[in-house]
Amino acid sequence: MATSPTHFAGSVYIVVTTAFGSSVANSASVFTYTGASTGAPVITNIFPTSGPAIGGTQVTITGSGFSGTTSVLFGGSPAYFIVYSDSQIVATSPAHFAGSVYIVVTTALGSSSSTSLTVFVYGGGPFITGISPSAGPSGGGTIVTITGGGFTNTTSVTFGGLFATSVFVINDSTISAVSPASIAGVVDVRVTTPLGTSANTTADNFSYGGVIPVVTSISPSSGPAGTQVTITGSGFTNVISVTFGGVAGSSLSFITDGTIRVNAPSSVTGTVDVLVTTTQGTSLSSLSARFIFTSAGATTSYTLNFRWSLVVWKGAEGMSISAALKGQESPDNPATNNVFTTVTAIFRWAGSTQTWLGYFPAGEGVPGANDFTTFSRDTAYWIASNSTVTWTIIVG
Repeated sequence: MATSPTHFAGSVYIVVTTAFGSSVANSASVFTYTGASTGAPVITNIFPTSGPAIGGTQVTITGSGFSGTTSVLFGGSPAYFIVYSDSQIVATSPAHFAGSVYIVVTTALGSSSSTSLTVFVYGGGPFITGISPSAGPSGGGTIVTITGGGFTNTTSVTFGGLFATSVFVINDSTISAVSPASIAGVVDVRVTTPLGTSANTTADNFSYGGVIPVVTSISPSSGPAGTQVTITGSGFTNVISVTFGGVAGSSLSFITDGTIRVNAPSSVTGTVDVLVTTTQGTSLSSLSARFIFTSAGATTSYTLNFRWSLVVWKGAEGMSISAALKGQESPDNPATNNVFTTVTAIFRWAGSTQTWLGYFPAGEGVPGANDFTTFSRDTAYWIASNSTVTWTIIVG
């Protein structure tokens, strides 16, 4: 007894071979392959028969001869597919321009025929996949970026049925629109073109009456991973996350609407934006909302010569001069040292006023005695010293 191998439809001769030779091919040795399952695949139905131009529709294809399928094409574009049986395939439609296409299944034995049963229709109407920011004040005026597809020839953008006050179509997948005034609440953003209006989904929800969080300062503004950072500003109620360069911080603690605390995450380096996200949206990037990651406990040393030395400050931004000279960083680093009584004066050139500004340790706590009391990172200072000494600080 022998099991027939896979073969395209038709008649073949069965030939038996031994050490003494092969049998003769004649009418008695004819075997006929029949049925679609042994020939090219056949599609008898597809469902659903339409989907958006962006793709992503899961289409169930039924028929026969699907074993060993090597490709499924939508109008010539390859689709991701899973063969569940010889009679069923589930394929995900690829992105395609609007219009009707044929679905074609191919195996080693051939390709399915293009018939009315294999037609899939790509819709050309607009669709929204996201909006940013997703909230704004009731007075309107929020510039909202709308992403999706099918935005060419947009005729209007509405927020809860109210027309946006300004609409700029950047390209087929991006629109910038300004929200109109509206009462507090959640509304749908809809885009309309000659081909239709975008469907209502959760991706197009916009909240009126919410306050977008604003960050005015962070303290400290530098440190190693794990540093507890206090963020001040407004609109922090219902805070969801705080990110450092896109990575969420840990141990987030809500204090008030204007104050939150969070620990800087690991796996981030350099200078990064600190962004606060609440149910109303995400704060904007700004110079006052940046954090500099440093190596834990890293230090640098300066040689302060007798009389004058030029030093470029590499410590923390806004570090107290008094604390820095006394080696009183927080947390304390035993490698730092106290040069407070050795340094007699520090001067900084103010380019805006073309004047020298001074700090004098002996005048600590004396009102009006010093022009400045904190260091600015990467700023040059002239330091007067009554002896030569090595000064070690924590790198900011």
